[in-house]
Amino acid sequence: MGKHLIYVSTQAEIEMEMGDMEAYMKFLSLLLSTKDKQVHSKPNILLAINNFIKSMDYIPCLEKLHDVIMELIEASTSYGYTKGLAECAGYTSMKIKRLSRGLCNEKAK
Repeated sequence: MGKHLIYVSTQAEIEMEMGDMEAYMKFLSLLLSTKDKQVHSKPNILLAINNFIKSMDYIPCLEKLHDVIMELIEASTSYGYTKGLAECAGYTSMKIKRLSRGLCNEKAK
């Protein structure tokens, strides 16, 4: 499941580069499908999330990803996984704030 999530994340990134801004929904849907399952590849899931955050510069996508991460945190029973998800949520929030400030700075120029 984790490796498949990495592939879907990469595919979504490529499709979004080509202008399909809804491609991220496939990634988020698959990510959400792990919520109620015992997933053994949690490090791969965290890697896929982090890679997606790094490559994403579109604020609405990052906000939706943050919401999905928060749902996964609420459903998680593993301390290590919850901690990793919380780090992803924090990284997502910081990136949203940084991008928002950048947009405000660009408008001020």
